[in-house]
Formats: sequence, structure tokens, C-alpha cells
Amino acid sequence: MRQTWQRRAWRSAAAVFLAGAVAACRSAGPAPPEAVEPAPGAAAGAVMPPPRVELAPCGPAQLGPQPAPEMAGAQCGVYEVFENQRTRAGRTIPLQVLVLPATGAERQPDPLLVLLGGPGQAAVAAAPIFAKAFAPLRQQRDLVFIDQRGTGGSRPLHCPLPGSDDDPQAFLGDFLPVEALRACLAALDADPRLYTTPIAVEDLEEVRAALQYSRVNLFGHSYGSRAALVWMRTFPSSVRAAILYGAAPTGMHPPLHHAPDAQRALDRLLAECGADAACGAAYPDLPDKLPEVLARLAAAPAEVEVEDPKTKRPVRLRLSRDLFAEVLRWRLYDERAASVPSFIAAAHAGDFAPVARAALALRRAAATGALLAVGTYLSTTCAEDVPAIAKSEADRLAAGTFLGSYRVDQQRRACEAWPRGEVPRGYAAPVAAAVPALVVSGERDPVTPLRWGEEVVRHLPRGRHLVLAHGAHGLPGPCLAQVFAQFLDRADPQALDIGCVQEIERPPFVLP
Repeated sequence: MRQTWQRRAWRSAAAVFLAGAVAACRSAGPAPPEAVEPAPGAAAGAVMPPPRVELAPCGPAQLGPQPAPEMAGAQCGVYEVFENQRTRAGRTIPLQVLVLPATGAERQPDPLLVLLGGPGQAAVAAAPIFAKAFAPLRQQRDLVFIDQRGTGGSRPLHCPLPGSDDDPQAFLGDFLPVEALRACLAALDADPRLYTTPIAVEDLEEVRAALQYSRVNLFGHSYGSRAALVWMRTFPSSVRAAILYGAAPTGMHPPLHHAPDAQRALDRLLAECGADAACGAAYPDLPDKLPEVLARLAAAPAEVEVEDPKTKRPVRLRLSRDLFAEVLRWRLYDERAASVPSFIAAAHAGDFAPVARAALALRRAAATGALLAVGTYLSTTCAEDVPAIAKSEADRLAAGTFLGSYRVDQQRRACEAWPRGEVPRGYAAPVAAAVPALVVSGERDPVTPLRWGEEVVRHLPRGRHLVLAHGAHGLPGPCLAQVFAQFLDRADPQALDIGCVQEIERPPFVLP
């Protein structure tokens, strides 16, 4: 049977992820690093054992009252790190750790450690999704999930954004409202300058050692691939192999390329709709209709009444041009791109309800922290990316695109209010490492298209670039899980049977 890029099972899994269904682990952990010192009177030169993560079975408090079957055997723990890794004094961060032990008899010593995107997404909450997706890999290897500093249960830098069930319109304002961010800063019990990728990678390396793994294999998705690259550059002897899925190198500087990359993905989608007999007949002339919709919204926001999917109450919403474009871009990330032609056609006919409902769901999730920790997102991008973005270049790249420059403009304003951390000199330079690496890119990806994968693998002498003709930015399906298991077996990206990749099909378009 031929496979679609994302099966329905992954849709429900993604919904669980966005909702943060799995609570962060809160088991008691080992003594923090500052407490591990020779006892008074210990012999001079005595070597003390390194700190360890004390793992215990995860209970209902960690996994919920009805944990997924894939979470059987899950072990949870906490590892304390200093917020300031340089001074190693003051405030500490309890990093939440979840380990799914290998299920097979031939357990390998090197686990697969999952690094998620955003930046700002929590790994522990996503464990049920990856436990199911990566079941073939778990046969031989532990799966390890660590909430990176500032995410999930590891001192999350949550910034509540405007909006409530009683005022849903407030969800639909600015993408990063500056006044809300200033209020968040005033309430944070953290130094936002210390939540960058290089510092987070130092944490993760400490946890690797505390879990007593001599080496790990890394799976980095989207921003997680950047964290993996930084880990490979900083601690190459600790990484056996790496899978970089939707590569986001250190020199990418999002959101600089969001507009042109989303435009390329949309142009391809609309061309394929036009070439598809059923889609072309149902939604003719979409490339001409979309500019008309955007012009109409630029002149005046659309007023639309929908049922709030959470409260089930009718609500009247105003939908701006920028928000309409943002929803289209968001939909291009995964199999939901199949609904984009129907969204555009409905809006051209005056029906903005489908996009309004999607916008409300997206912005409510962002405002409540279900998508990611907004403060951590800003601490990372305001230090590593936005300072390298020139307005003139951003305007040039955004010219003529459906998204325009609004994302860059709003993020630049937000970073003017957010404290800026430091990154090492030469941080944005390409990562050159001899670690075996499988770099996976999708030709339909609207945010990490294949040119970034090409750039990354160019500097990895033991790397291979696997391009998915119908791949977007969503989670890997069963075919890729089998390919990943092959790769980890030998740590040789050239010796792979990728026949099933050719059978992955584009999801069918959503038709009337």
C-alpha cells in the first residue's frame, strides 16, 4: 500500500503535542552540581563520582491518568543545572528528564535523544508522539527526552499573551505584542539572556553524562537540528550519529526567509492544485484569486461570526490581512496544506469562517503556551538571529510575497524590548563535524526548505542529504522511522535502503 506523507494518526498526535498533554516529570533528582564536593576530611586528591540522574517510574502525575501504551516503562527524573553556567552560582534550573528504555533483547548502549523545535517546545510533553513514531528505533535504543532550559518543566519562560474565552478577539492582535512582553519580563524569575542554544547544549551534555551514556544519537527537528549541530560542534566526541530533520543551521536567521520560503511552497501547492483535475475544477484560478483576497483584507479586515471551538459560543471576529497570511503559512507546514486551496476559494467567495476558526485555534494555543514558551523563543532568536537581520534585506525578500514583512517587523520590535544574550564569536559559521549525519529535507517545506539541508550537509564529510519529494515540515511517518532505524544500526548514511521514500504520496486535496 502506498503511503501518504502524514497519516491521520499523526494528525491526532500533533494535536496532543500542541495541547501539551503529558505533564513534565517532577521526580526527585540528584544533588545539584554545587553540592557534589569532597566531604570534610576526605583524602587529598580523592575523585568524587559525577552527579547522576535518579530515575524512577513515571506515575499519573507525569503521564496523566491514562498514559498511552507506548509509554510503558517510562522513567522520570530531574537534574539541576546552574542558570548561569559561567559563574556556576546562584539560581538553578531543574531539567525534566524522561527515558523510555529499549524494548528489545539486544539493547544498544547509545540512546536516541530527541531535540524539538520552536525554539521553545517541550520534549517531555511530546514523548508519547515520538514513542509511537519511533517504535522501531526503541527496539534497540532508549529514547531520551529532556526539557531544554526555558521549556516544559525546566523553568519555562512562559509569556501570557492577550486574549481570553471572554475576549477571543484579543487573541488575534499582534503576533508578539510588546506591552505584554514587557509585563512578562517584569514577572519572570529568570535571566532571559541565559536561555540561548549554546548554554542549553552545555546543560544537555551534563545530563548525558549524568545518565551515564558515553555517547548519544541525536534527532533534531527544525530548531532542534540547530541544537544538534551546536552539540556536534561543541562536544563531537559525545555524539555517535545525528538525524537532522528540517535543517535550521546557525546562519539561517529566522524569520528573515519566512516570506520567500512560504511563497515558494504556496506557489508549488497552487500549481499542483491547478494540474489536479478535481482540485483545478473545484478551485479554478487560485493564483489570481489570492491577491484579490489579500487586497480586500488590506483595505478592511473581514468581519466573521464563528462558533468558538472551545467555548461552543458564537463569537464575532475581525480577520486582518496579516493574520490571514499567517494562517495560510501555518497550514503549509504539514498535511493540512491540502486544505489551503479550499481556504482561499472560500475567502474569495466571501466566506472567511474556515480561516477565522483556524486563526483562533492557532493564536489561543500561542497565547496560553501550548505551542511553545514565548520567552524562550525570544531569548534564542533575539540573541542568535534577529541582530543579523537588516531591514532592507528583509523588505527585499518579502516584496511581492503573500506573507510580506510583518513577521520580521514584529519580531524586530519585540527584540528591542527583550534582553539580548551573547553567543560565541563565529557562532553563525557553518558547523563542520565528522559525525555521521542523515539530513532530511522536504521539497514542500515552507520554513526549512531543502537548500538549508544542502548547506548543512556540505560541511559534514560523513553526511547524506535525503530529499522527500512530498515532504513538508511535519513529523516523520512509518517509512522514515524504518530508514532512521537502519541509519542508527550502522551509523552509515550511505548504506540505506530508501525504497519506501519513493512511495510517499502527497495527501489528497480537500474538496467540497
